[in-house]
Amino acid sequence: DVPHYEKIYSSTCRLPRNLIKLSAFDALGLDAEYADYDMDSDDEEFIKTFKEDITPMEFERMIETMEKSSENTVISLLDAKQLFSDVNHDTLAQIYDYWLNKRLSLRIPLLPEIKTGSKELLPTDPYAAFRKRQEKMLTRKNRKNDEASYSKMFKLKQEITRAV
Repeated sequence: DVPHYEKIYSSTCRLPRNLIKLSAFDALGLDAEYADYDMDSDDEEFIKTFKEDITPMEFERMIETMEKSSENTVISLLDAKQLFSDVNHDTLAQIYDYWLNKRLSLRIPLLPEIKTGSKELLPTDPYAAFRKRQEKMLTRKNRKNDEASYSKMFKLKQEITRAV
């Protein structure tokens, strides 16, 4: 319907045999280059005190690595030095002390996690996701086709017709 359409767009277009496939994370730039830990305003103030330039991304990665390395018990400074051998020891000591004080003051891990249905959780804990059912779920019986109830209803109908 548009004039000169065939001159502008050729009709020799062919679909390729294989289409290009992208995952949503690649297309949106949400791949693994970002850390799970998100800085807050206290962290930003802490980073400003450094003489060396440390990027927020590096700081987030360091906090994330220390958090993931200390699941049940907090890692020591020596363990942190082994994890970050390329970081200056003074810088690492300051970041480790900051992380340790923040974690101990909050009394919870700094990385959010989903609580699954383990035995330690209370059944009323609202933060526990994917809890296992305590009892087997019972369904209601459909009594429409039950023979015993049919015969009782039939006898009741006969008794009512006799009484009337």
